Amino acid sequence: MRKHININVVYVAAIVIIVTFFCLPLFRHITWLSDNDEWFSAYAFNHFSRMCVLKFHQLPLRSHFLGGGVPIIGHTYQGFVNPFFVFVLIFGEIVGLKIITFLIYLAGAIGMYYLTRMCFKFHVMAAFFSALFFTLSGYLPSFLNDGNYFHIYIFLLPLALALFLKAGSSIKKIKYLTLCSLVMGIILLQSGFFFIVAIGMILLISLLKSIMFNLEDAAIKIDCRYLQLFFIMIVVTLLICAVKLIPMFDFIESRVAPVHSAYEDNYSLISETAIKMGSALSWKGLYSSLFIRQSKDIFPAYYLGVVPVMFALFGFIFNPIKNLRWVVVFTVFLFLSMGPLAPIDLFKLLWSTHSYFHFIWKYNKYFSIGIIFSLSILGGSFISYVLQKKFRKRWLKGLVVTVLLVLSLSALIDLFQTNIYFHKNIFTKPPFILKEKDNFFQVYLKGIPGRDPVCKCQYFYLLHNAGLINWHSNILLKESALPKYYGTISNWKDFNCMEINPEYKGEFFFVKQKNKVECDLFSPNRMELAVEVKEPDFLVINQNFDQRWQVRAGKIHNYHGLLSVKVDKFGKYKVVLSYVPIDFWVGLSISIMSLVCLITLVIRDEIKR
Repeated sequence: MRKHININVVYVAAIVIIVTFFCLPLFRHITWLSDNDEWFSAYAFNHFSRMCVLKFHQLPLRSHFLGGGVPIIGHTYQGFVNPFFVFVLIFGEIVGLKIITFLIYLAGAIGMYYLTRMCFKFHVMAAFFSALFFTLSGYLPSFLNDGNYFHIYIFLLPLALALFLKAGSSIKKIKYLTLCSLVMGIILLQSGFFFIVAIGMILLISLLKSIMFNLEDAAIKIDCRYLQLFFIMIVVTLLICAVKLIPMFDFIESRVAPVHSAYEDNYSLISETAIKMGSALSWKGLYSSLFIRQSKDIFPAYYLGVVPVMFALFGFIFNPIKNLRWVVVFTVFLFLSMGPLAPIDLFKLLWSTHSYFHFIWKYNKYFSIGIIFSLSILGGSFISYVLQKKFRKRWLKGLVVTVLLVLSLSALIDLFQTNIYFHKNIFTKPPFILKEKDNFFQVYLKGIPGRDPVCKCQYFYLLHNAGLINWHSNILLKESALPKYYGTISNWKDFNCMEINPEYKGEFFFVKQKNKVECDLFSPNRMELAVEVKEPDFLVINQNFDQRWQVRAGKIHNYHGLLSVKVDKFGKYKVVLSYVPIDFWVGLSISIMSLVCLITLVIRDEIKR
């Protein structure tokens, strides 16, 4: 038993070393940024959350920098409640995100090794190669190169599935189910709709494991154990993540514009757009993704190479009964990635079930994880089959194993050299060196098609202590705040060259000129304003109206879409506004109680044993 554990430790250590070298280019210039728009969006979200905690000593529930004031805790990209956020808190948004990326790589590799070795009982070398086929493939490097940081958490899927399967086969059911729910929770907290993909994978595996075919009597048996565990896991995950889910649903339902397209509720039109933009995987696109190095014709370009794909094919040919479920998984996720181009449009069935599926139109981006995942497992299963097979002649086995290992190692070298290219070309920009402005103000950038070009701008303004009203977000709320400056994409860095808004009256003002106001504290969740009131009036704050604000003196009022306080008390005094999002605090209470109950159940179960 000791030898078995030690050999696993050796192979896991080898995986860690290889993945570390694979990720080293990310840290070549540790403080450098990516020039990709999506990466700047990640920097902005994480910088604000970090600043909120360290500078204002508040939870990042609301941002006055983005969109004229939005309940940022509900945004799908807000990662404050993600446990990995501690690295951003300690090291900053630039270095912290690189560390998190490296840890996600490790978790994906070790999770795949654990899944194939401990759950599927692969030969130790087969589990090793399967893990590295998955990790060194072009899937995650391609995602990072394209700026999709928020979605890399789907790489935790192998670990989540392994823990789920262990919950179904181990006597420590509660422990593994709790751990699985926690991992799924991390995916949900940060990757948004990719959680649906993770759910789909585990549900599909649960269904396939529930159906057992007996060759001897040609009988089909149904075992609902895994389906029961699946639904329990989903409920537990949702309870744990209530702190994010409740504000997030409110945020999504408050949107004032379609998420991606004006015709996203028309499947025919959105499908045509997906096909034109290459977001629906074609057969040619599948070939390019798997076999063309650094393919620029398709995203994500999950290069795997000839050998792993050939091994996957042999895995099914030599062991069809055992690997049939993975062929089914491959087929389902391939058809989902193809969308309307598939022989059977499976995504249309999903699309018709709920309006939230209408937000997904980049089919290949969301569902291709199932392709690379199943191919890596099938390839590893073939290696395991050969290594565990008994040959009549020893020399023949030695020859076959030698050829197999040479091909496997050559495939790993090919994957390493090909896909490390992405890592070398992500972080190429020195960091901004800026001085923070003393007084907060807001900017609106004119003449910009869409919202993607403003990603860099909003991060730049955050560092300057300035807000951007037309910020980058797929989910847009009503924007009523008035900018101090109107800029363009050509002068966005130079406030002196921007057009001054003649209607701008300041970030705080009274409607009537007799009354006066000065700001003592302006922070995300709290404002303290010193006022001198000579007649009843409206104290207007140049932020979007939000009914979650509470005030000690006066009454919250919606003044043409802006936050205001109706004051009728004369004299000099302080008006204090506090942001109290009940949905967040209710969600936090549910999450804490759920975690306490889970920990209690796990401890009690361990004591009994």
